[in-house]
Amino acid sequence: MKKIILLALAFSLVSCVSDDPRQGGFFGGVLGLSNGTYDKRIADRQQSLASVRNTQQELQTENARLQRQKRASISEIKRAQRQLASVRRENRSIRNNIAELRRSNKITSQQAQKMSNDARRLEQSIETQSSRLSRAQRNNDATELARVQAQINALRRQQKEQARMALIMAQ
Repeated sequence: MKKIILLALAFSLVSCVSDDPRQGGFFGGVLGLSNGTYDKRIADRQQSLASVRNTQQELQTENARLQRQKRASISEIKRAQRQLASVRRENRSIRNNIAELRRSNKITSQQAQKMSNDARRLEQSIETQSSRLSRAQRNNDATELARVQAQINALRRQQKEQARMALIMAQ
């Protein structure tokens, strides 16, 4: 009977041994130390940790790059907004000059109408570019921002030509 109990006890102890150190108990721990299972688990976990740290570093680098890009875009957007505000002010000034020229009879009503229409079209273009600028800002779209800035520069050239024409007509 003693042999059966010892055999049952030995069988139960052997069956408690597992490759998983968390489940093997004392004998599983001894087995894990002797056959290298613990060392393999530690190496696997260290490799996993190193991989996570590398990924974290890559993400931090990418985040820093995106933050720099965002700051640059915000700066460009603010510059474009200032340019648009300047174009608006200059356009109002041109429209006021046209009204003054009309009142002083220095230009014909036909000339005044043409100049007013040009100024109105320019104002519509300004509003269009303002909307595009807002969209570029919302979408953080650098390509669209560059296009808007090119259009703003074109509007400035048109505006200067309009102002020049108004001065020529006033003389």
